[in-house]
This record gives sequence, structure tokens and C-alpha cells, in this order.
Amino acid sequence: MAEASFSDQELLRECLRGNRIAWDYLVRKYAGLIYRTIDQTLRSSNCFHATDDLPDLLNSVLLSLFDNDCKKLRQFRGKNGCSLASWIRIVTVRYTIDQMRKFRETEALQEHDSVTHHSPEDKVNQAEQREMLRRLMGKLTVKEQLFVHYYYDQELPPEEVATAMNLLVGTVYSMKNRVREKLKRIIHEHDYVKEKT
Repeated sequence: MAEASFSDQELLRECLRGNRIAWDYLVRKYAGLIYRTIDQTLRSSNCFHATDDLPDLLNSVLLSLFDNDCKKLRQFRGKNGCSLASWIRIVTVRYTIDQMRKFRETEALQEHDSVTHHSPEDKVNQAEQREMLRRLMGKLTVKEQLFVHYYYDQELPPEEVATAMNLLVGTVYSMKNRVREKLKRIIHEHDYVKEKT
């Protein structure tokens, strides 16, 4: 099936079947819409400082669509003429608002935390580490990012990662090695570029 012939329903059906071409097509087709929606939501809530996190939020929204065997995508019904694009926009707005709420709660806790004091150097180092991690993750494919999310962030066992991603358990182990080697390569290249500048 040619990419250009995907209707909303066909694209959704193929994504739910685990068709990687459909996943990539959905990401390319809707990444711009998601990015703009996040930006508009943050700005309308006067969260201008959070616009630095746009790429992270974009990746998180995309991952949430494919997470748990496409659980979120399976919720789309297309009722009352709602297109997939409109539905993704609604999902994005809700996700962004949830993240802003969590961010504000975290900020409030940090303001009241009188025990931990970070020096300006600590804050700079943490910001640099976050930025480097964001760049590293951006160099992975959506599938690899999803794998990292399951295997490392959620610490799921290989069997559960295989189920969530519709893979064989053996593929999970080989993917772990591939992703680890790729990240090592990216870090090495990052350090090399840093030394040269």
C-alpha cells in the first residue's frame, strides 16, 4: 500500500497491526501538528519558559500514541466527523496540560524544599546533561526511542517489552545491543565534536 493512499482509518489500522512503515508515516505526517499544538498550548497558558522542552514533549506525545501496544491510538473512534488529526490535536493538548500541571507541582515542591541547595555550577551541569540526553534521544528512531522508554525508563522485562512492541523476545535482546552500541557511537561523536570546538 503506497503511503499517499493511507486514509485515516487505513493508517490507524496499519499502525495497530504494528506496520512500521505506517508508524513512520504517522510520525512524519503529524509531528508538525503536534509540535505547533504543544507550542500554542504552552503559550496560551503563559508557560513560555517551557517552550525549551518542545522537542521532548513532541517525542513524549508520539511515544504515548504507540505505548502499550498502541493503547492510546486504539481509543480513536472518528465519531461525529472527528478526523485523526483533530483527535491527535486533542490528545496533544491534554498531554501538554498534564505535563504543565506536573511541572508546576514539581516547581512548588522545589521552592519549599529548604534542605537541598544546588550551586549555580550544579544547575549548569544538570541543564547540560538534560540537553545532551535530549540530543542523543533525537538521533534514535521512534522505534528505538520507544524501546528505550520501555526497557530503561519503565524497566520492563524483555518479555513485556516484546509484547508491548509486538516483537520476539530474541529481537528485544538484539535491539538492546544495537541501541546501546548506537548510543555509544553517538556519545563518542558528541565528545569528539566537543573536543574539536
